[in-house]
Amino acid sequence: MLKTALKKKAILGALALSASFLVGKAHATEVGYTDFRANGISASNKVGSTFSGEVSWHPSYVVDADWTVRGLLGLSQFKAAKDSTGKAGDNFLVTEFGVFGGYKINPQWEAELGLGSQSWAEAASTKSGSMVSANALYSLDQPLFGYFDKVFGGFSSVSFTETTTVLKVGMTMNFGGIEKGASNETK
Repeated sequence: MLKTALKKKAILGALALSASFLVGKAHATEVGYTDFRANGISASNKVGSTFSGEVSWHPSYVVDADWTVRGLLGLSQFKAAKDSTGKAGDNFLVTEFGVFGGYKINPQWEAELGLGSQSWAEAASTKSGSMVSANALYSLDQPLFGYFDKVFGGFSSVSFTETTTVLKVGMTMNFGGIEKGASNETK
């Protein structure tokens, strides 16, 4: 019951925030669809731990010079912990989605806080849990190979039956920059 109430409040809050930008004195919109991340990902809980790679897509909306809202759609493949006989577990698919608020601390550093969900599709079952995340991003002076523009590290806590700690370290890739839209400013 508490989860349902929190979900309703989160949805209403997101709608209110969106409406304030559309109706109020919002700045020019800047929307980006070309931001991706590639990273190592480690997950651990009382059952065991695993390490893999992850790719994710992060569509973004630049609110102003300091604030950005980003989506998250990520995909990775983990290996299950060994069973009681010592046999290695099977590979399984991990998906995650969420929304992040990013704040530019200075020209190089940005902090992100986010909420979302992570799902583990194991052979016998699928489990999903809510996710709270924090990331730190450092902007490079010059993009590597023309695309890799930031390095980042992050921490997430995922609530399954047992709490799972997720750590990420990787790079962001931008394949086209920000697309500028029409201004929503009112007079």
